Amino acid sequence: MECVEWEERARADRPSAPVRRRRGRAVLAATLGTVAVVALAVLTAL
Repeated sequence: MECVEWEERARADRPSAPVRRRRGRAVLAATLGTVAVVALAVLTAL
């Protein structure tokens, strides 16, 4: 029982590589989305 608890705690402390990669992709998508919105705003202002 205690071993499982320790494993879960360790897993919660250190996120796995796929989770980190997914978070990076989400940040990239958000940045690209913001850039697209800004570009659209600039184009409409012109």
